[in-house]
Amino acid sequence: VSEFMLKPEGTGTAVTWSMSGEHNFLSRIMCLFLSMDKMIGEQYEKGFVRMNTAFAGMTLGQPSVPIEIVRDFAAPREAVWKAWTDPAVYMNWWGPNSFTCPTAKLDPRTGGTFHTAIRTPDGQTFWSAGTYTDVVPMERIVYSDGFADSTGARIAPPDIGPEDAWPNEMKCTIVFADVEGKTRMTLRYEGAPASVAETCRLGMDQSFDKLTSLLAKK
Repeated sequence: VSEFMLKPEGTGTAVTWSMSGEHNFLSRIMCLFLSMDKMIGEQYEKGFVRMNTAFAGMTLGQPSVPIEIVRDFAAPREAVWKAWTDPAVYMNWWGPNSFTCPTAKLDPRTGGTFHTAIRTPDGQTFWSAGTYTDVVPMERIVYSDGFADSTGARIAPPDIGPEDAWPNEMKCTIVFADVEGKTRMTLRYEGAPASVAETCRLGMDQSFDKLTSLLAKK
């Protein structure tokens, strides 16, 4: 018998999966040598991860749309990596046109955190914070991302009033590779509401245009 129990937990839902039943002679023998929990449980865990990704951003009936951007920079991989991991460099390019990045605290290692800000032309400052969940130097950066205040404390999206239904946390994956003498950066951002995904893409593209110009000066 398979059972799935769903229980509200914070702003999400906790899902507990279990299986029960009597063993026959053959299954008892198999369990002496094989771990059913490992064999079957791992597959369910992978399924739950995919389910969670699909649900990211699905608030108030608004689905999220992954944002995928691929850019080839005429610069060595070390320079592009540094642009993402060195606060002094990061502050020189992050943010759409006419926006600035007045501060960036980056600890780019698995388990490390970040706290950054962008400032609009009229002086408004918006903060974000998150955790680096998977960092492989010179190859990959994966981090969670969410709205925050000036101290780095996370803020629920409704508390700052965006009209669109943002999830409490987004996910960003950046992969770096050498391609024909250039550095290819592949970015995937998950969780942005479908209604603003194209605007987010435009802002990121403008940031990467600024990064292209910055790297050309090196």
